[in-house]
Parts: sequence; structure tokens; C-alpha cells
Amino acid sequence: MEEEIKNKVKLLKEHKAYVKIILEKFDFVIWDRYIYTPGNDHFQAYGWIKRKDKKQDFISLIFTFQKNSITYQAGSNSTSEYHRKIEEITGQTLVKCHRVEEIVNAKNMIKLKNNKNGRRKKRS
Repeated sequence: MEEEIKNKVKLLKEHKAYVKIILEKFDFVIWDRYIYTPGNDHFQAYGWIKRKDKKQDFISLIFTFQKNSITYQAGSNSTSEYHRKIEEITGQTLVKCHRVEEIVNAKNMIKLKNNKNGRRKKRS
């Protein structure tokens, strides 16, 4: 089934070349996954930015080919050192990612709380 789905994803040559050029400009990102919506002319790439604390933040680029635009989302403010570079590459400002716990209290979400040092840690 997965192989069948892969075969149906057909980016136009010029779109594929454009996506490749842009993704390779992000030398600090390891690109991982994508979603392609042919009817809506969207291609969304997901990647990871390594942090100094050995964790990773995600980044998402949304290419809208008809509008010739790129929107980006980053998973944490800790990637702020890269925001200026990202904005230079994409020509767009950050669409900030927020924590689910800030708006709803779902049972199956990661919850963070402050520890004694004022730093946030995972809560089960």
C-alpha cells in the first residue's frame, strides 16, 4: 500500500527542482517527511533542527506552488537562532507553533510543568 501511494506522488519537474534548491539551503535541518496535496498544489516538508541540549526541534515548510510562496513553522523558540536565516531563505515570517496544553487539556498530550529551578520538564 505504501509503495502504491509513493508512486502516485508526482511533483512537476520544476516544482521538484525548486523544493530541492530550497531544502538544501537549510543546511542546519535534517529533512525527514512530507505531505503532498496535488489538488491543492501544496507540498509540506518536515525536518529536525538539532539543539545544544541534544534534543531536536521540528520545522515545517509549506510550499504553495500556484502562489509561489513558502510558509514555515518551527516547533520551539529555542530555534530562534535560526529564525533570521529561515526568514531570509523563505521571505516569510514565522508561524509560531504552540503547545496543545495551552489551549485544551487532553488526556493524551505531553504536559510540561516547572521544576524547582523554574525550568519546564515533562509530566506524565
